[in-house]
Amino acid sequence: VPRSHGHRIALDKSGDIYVVGHTMSPDFPTTAGALDETHNGEFDLYFSILDPTGSTLLYSTFLGG
Repeated sequence: VPRSHGHRIALDKSGDIYVVGHTMSPDFPTTAGALDETHNGEFDLYFSILDPTGSTLLYSTFLGG
């Protein structure tokens, strides 16, 4: 079963939410133009930014693989 885990979360002064973690999910959401939009192995790190309400994905990328 694909799954993802968040490891750190932070807020900037405007309230945007920054999350880093790892995922096994090949369909983890990324945003157009992200550094890496493709799942690269069993585990990938990810970096995502959400709006202050947590309902809009502003940026999301895979890192590594």
